[in-house]
Amino acid sequence: MISSAIDQEKMQYMPYSETMDAEKFVEFQKRPFRSYNWKLYAILDNLRVYHSKTVKQWGEENKDRIALFFLPSYSRG
Repeated sequence: MISSAIDQEKMQYMPYSETMDAEKFVEFQKRPFRSYNWKLYAILDNLRVYHSKTVKQWGEENKDRIALFFLPSYSRG
């Protein structure tokens, strides 16, 4: 399952049974576009799928609606 917090009161999720791929991720990210008019900010870990050409291209084409931010590959604590 992939999930995200849309605002303080709403969550979205999408169960899936196959391996996560770029197309599934983009499909999931498009869902809030139907209901919200403000810009979305996605904070992502470093799953290889998120760095794919498909996701980067989609993010660039929709940069007025979404910004993709990546967590560092590791952190020291």
